[in-house]
Amino acid sequence: MSTLIGQILRLAMWLGLAGTTVAAGGFLFFASTIERGTRRDVARADAIVALTGGALRVQAAGELLASGKAGRLFITGVNPATSRTDIARTFADIAHFMDCCVELDYEAANTIGNAVQTRQWMDRKGYRSLILVTSAYHMPRTMLEFEAIMPDIQISAYPVVSDTVQLDGWWADGSTFRILAGEYVKFLFAWMRTRLAVYADISVPGFAQALASRHVVLWFKT
Repeated sequence: MSTLIGQILRLAMWLGLAGTTVAAGGFLFFASTIERGTRRDVARADAIVALTGGALRVQAAGELLASGKAGRLFITGVNPATSRTDIARTFADIAHFMDCCVELDYEAANTIGNAVQTRQWMDRKGYRSLILVTSAYHMPRTMLEFEAIMPDIQISAYPVVSDTVQLDGWWADGSTFRILAGEYVKFLFAWMRTRLAVYADISVPGFAQALASRHVVLWFKT
């Protein structure tokens, strides 16, 4: 019996070591693929979609709108306490377009909710392409969620690089390391959920809708 227990413990140790190695390798690959350079240009689209969670995201979306990259801007996940006047006052590039070309979403509480609300808005408008604006470290998971919910929509990523997140030399910056590690775990959960939904023949948009409530999965809010 003691020999059997020892074998089981050794097997568990090797499996744990293998799992840790795979997870670490996946994290290194994830961190290496995040955009680090200057924002690249994008082709014109029907709409620009900006996720809240950092002022630079909305600022970048406003610059794209002002440069004519799209005719409409949808800002999703806006704090209920933030008014249209507040946004116009804070972002000069958006102020001129607030009345004609900017719509706000106050419903989304997390990235899943952002994708669900954007899908509904795109359908109402009849739009078929969008420029997606969010932080560079957040973009992999955001693209995963958006592409799963709207596979028929052309999505162009426009990652925003923040000076406060040190992507170059991230391993030496504790704050950036924690951000990337947390985002990697969330990315894995999102990847597994979307893959399981496909394999089980469950509607990805329907499944996401159930998780988009402000009362569910608040840990995924970004």
